Amino acid sequence: MKTFSRIIVIGGGIVGVSTLYHLARAGEKEVLLLERLALTSGATWHAAGNVHTQSAYKNLSALQAYSLRLYDGLEAEIGQKVGSHIVGGFFLAQTKKRMEEFKYLAGKFRSIGLEYDLVSPSEIKSKFPLLNVTDLEGGAWDPEEGYVDPYSVTMGLATAAKKYGAKIIENTQIDAINRLPSGHWELTSGDHIFECEIIVNCAGFWAREVAEMINTSVPITNMEHHYLVTENIPTVEALHNELPVIRDTDSHFYLRQESNGLLFGSWEKDCRAAWNGKSAPWSFGQELFNNDLARLEENLAMIFHRLPELHSTGIKQITNGAISFSPDGRPIVGPMPGRSWVFCGVWICWRYSTSWRSWTSNVTVDIKWGTRT
Repeated sequence: MKTFSRIIVIGGGIVGVSTLYHLARAGEKEVLLLERLALTSGATWHAAGNVHTQSAYKNLSALQAYSLRLYDGLEAEIGQKVGSHIVGGFFLAQTKKRMEEFKYLAGKFRSIGLEYDLVSPSEIKSKFPLLNVTDLEGGAWDPEEGYVDPYSVTMGLATAAKKYGAKIIENTQIDAINRLPSGHWELTSGDHIFECEIIVNCAGFWAREVAEMINTSVPITNMEHHYLVTENIPTVEALHNELPVIRDTDSHFYLRQESNGLLFGSWEKDCRAAWNGKSAPWSFGQELFNNDLARLEENLAMIFHRLPELHSTGIKQITNGAISFSPDGRPIVGPMPGRSWVFCGVWICWRYSTSWRSWTSNVTVDIKWGTRT
């Protein structure tokens, strides 16, 4: 059996589904997404789901702001809840040097229309009363900081993509990819053959393996990452408003409300490559790794210092899942040799506003990302 589609997106995580959605919304009628197992298998289903507008890079800030606003407006577009929480967020500064950095960033963000206000420790405390601010110099406030439920957002984007005419096929693992004399791509999955003009590699953990099938490569490393969720905290339950998101760049952790408890994760120094640095198994779906809290002791101590309430709070969930990283931690986005594109090393807060032009003999696709009017 053979199926033709002008564009085939490989990978059904939030990156692939968002790409599918934007292509279909831009008017592309022949676009198909192939997912190895079920949508969100891989990294999306267990992601913490934090989204924010601020980045050290101007273009990424614009892109992240677009993503956050896309998620928050998705419910109105499709008529189903997607679990978007725009609660605002603080970036904490423990030193005067960090505050100077925030002053510089404030000017840059304001130049592209983003709010970013410098705040005092008391202002932080007023919005997040559980926080220990005694040793802070201050911080920065982003009113658009928030988080989403990655599963429901992905499903919402899938619903919208289908509404615009896109197609999705799950339980379809690609075994081989070959270039035809016509210049088209032929993708083999068991007894089924798919043919397309353009391949978009959104394969996440398997982006490197998919790239190798088309005789290219991408420098992606899969790393283990922990986050923890507490039991209900009476102080949080008693609040009238949801707590803002906290990011502590000096202590390398993030913190936010999760139901009537808290969710927090850290970026430890003694990190681990997932699967011992080897390729992710093709059978890997919604699994996690064994917890290894010993290597988080230094980070957890800093988090508990910042939030004393944790000393008397139980932990109900520990998640240790894989996340894909590029060498510099930034997304890998753009054209690859042949009629192919790659979107990998991309997280929840980075989604793409995409427009495609018809193929010509040479450079044939134009993808634009950033704010969308």
